[in-house]
Amino acid sequence: MQINDNALRKYLQGKSLDGAIFEEIKALSTPFDEAWLNQLAADIHENAVAHGWWEEERTLPEILMLCVSELSEALEEFRDGKTPGIYYFCKYHDTRTKCPDQFDGCRCGKNADCTILKPEGIDIELADCIIRILDYCGRVGIDIGSAIAVKHKYNKGREYRHGGKKC
Repeated sequence: MQINDNALRKYLQGKSLDGAIFEEIKALSTPFDEAWLNQLAADIHENAVAHGWWEEERTLPEILMLCVSELSEALEEFRDGKTPGIYYFCKYHDTRTKCPDQFDGCRCGKNADCTILKPEGIDIELADCIIRILDYCGRVGIDIGSAIAVKHKYNKGREYRHGGKKC
């Protein structure tokens, strides 16, 4: 769905933007299902609560550092020569196999554990970071769908490399 005036106004509430900038950002709109992302955040948070991750309140700095740790794990996967993809660790073979399917796992049949394997790899570590972000959004009520839609639309209208930035 396209970002609507109410969602944009809600996100920008309290921010000093004149009507012309509001209309310009809105004009950059592309189809995006904000509700789906917000529901995913709620579902992820519900799962985190059910698994005991919120028995004690967590601070934003703690969440941000947990995100950094997930990104560090993705970097280590890359430094170990792994390419993007989902891998599964086979305890029997003490090896990792890249899975062509969503959850194929090891088919060696030597160990019952080979059918329930922990997914690993760059993709999974990036997903872990996103999951931590969405968990926090679900916890504190951040409308992440609107935030991403607004920021993406704004970025689409920015100049090339934002004025010559290198990275």
